[in-house]
Amino acid sequence: MPQRRTMVRADAATARTDLDTRPNALPRARFRGLALSRTVTPGKLMRSTRISDRHDSKFCQPSHSAKVPSNTMPRPVTTRFRPLLAVPFILGLGLATRLTAQQQVVVPAFAATEEGNSIHAYPLSYTQARMQILVDATEFGQLRVISSIALRPDGGGTTSSYAATNVPLKLSLYQVQASAGLMSTTFASNIGASTGITVFNGRLNLPAFSVQYPLPNPWAVKVSFQAPFALAPQQGNLLVDWESTDPTYVFSRYNVDAVSYPQSAGSLVTRVFRDTSCTNLRADTHAISLTRSTGVIGGQIDVTSTPVVGGSGKLDIVLLLIGASNKTAFGNVPLPLSLGATRPGCSLAIDPLLVLPASPAIPLPQDPTLAGVQLFFQGFAGDSSTGDWVLSADAWSLRILDNPPKAQGFQCNFLARYTNQTSGSMSNGFFYAPVLRLN
Repeated sequence: MPQRRTMVRADAATARTDLDTRPNALPRARFRGLALSRTVTPGKLMRSTRISDRHDSKFCQPSHSAKVPSNTMPRPVTTRFRPLLAVPFILGLGLATRLTAQQQVVVPAFAATEEGNSIHAYPLSYTQARMQILVDATEFGQLRVISSIALRPDGGGTTSSYAATNVPLKLSLYQVQASAGLMSTTFASNIGASTGITVFNGRLNLPAFSVQYPLPNPWAVKVSFQAPFALAPQQGNLLVDWESTDPTYVFSRYNVDAVSYPQSAGSLVTRVFRDTSCTNLRADTHAISLTRSTGVIGGQIDVTSTPVVGGSGKLDIVLLLIGASNKTAFGNVPLPLSLGATRPGCSLAIDPLLVLPASPAIPLPQDPTLAGVQLFFQGFAGDSSTGDWVLSADAWSLRILDNPPKAQGFQCNFLARYTNQTSGSMSNGFFYAPVLRLN
């Protein structure tokens, strides 16, 4: 099986502290139909230009596919800034994150209200498959009676809709001594001496579904148990054993949202909005991208911007909008917000709290309280002569992790064309599993 590419960079950014705060660092232009109420004057910024290879932050292998489009865009030029102005903004978000408590029983807990950074074709895309998901008892904290498991269709990838279908399912739950950090590819080794309970045995109907913004998608796939399962966390961990055993193998792509949490330095990066029809009346387009090797504490955040002029003119004002939400903007305006007929397909997809020059390398100090901060990014490109402008067709999120990342309490193994084989595959170097809601 092809191995997942791990892209890691934890090199510390050296940032200038002698900023010139005179308000003349950015070109001044008046853009049609747009009023920027927040003015940013980054002053004298160290600046260097390099050509960067484009890397995907989602990974392709038989079990899970990439959440970024193929490399069909023009080769981007990345301009690297070191704007210290962003540092207090990010530190403030860290405080807000620590004061917010997760209430839902979602694994992992932080994914309750945010899109995972990966996708999984298992367990819903195959009529012959086996998948075990191991959840450590620390994810629950108390005795629970579980009566259903729910999954949500993926929204950050290139698949925007799923056809209705159904899959065979025998779902068994166990309380086991195996843990997420020591999970085996061998199915029986994870079960050990435990006696499980079959909580569902039949055909599971999967509804027709189209991606719904803002992400994450609703919990559209629910397995209601035919018998409840009592979990006592002090007695072991939860093993979810999913078996699909139709006589005939059929693959019908029905991706679910997932988290691929690195075990070495990295971050969680995912696209949270995409509409490739976004343009303006002169056919300009714009796109941005990030990789999971960016956003490491003690390193920097790199964003690549790719504005493309559709006809005559130029796009010489290229900015980066940074926010803390993809749900509402300006207090209570629901997102995404369509920009109307003059910019068909374009939407404001994040709450723009900060505006910086395009594609900055934002320095991240060696501050452990940054872990857990989630940032959102969208691009802006405009013509300073004519006032024409366009937003990027996509928006992205980045969750900053501890450096090195902490061990997680979830893991999975998986196998397609399952006909009673004894073992499956795992994703080396990552805690990787579908996002689950347990009720």
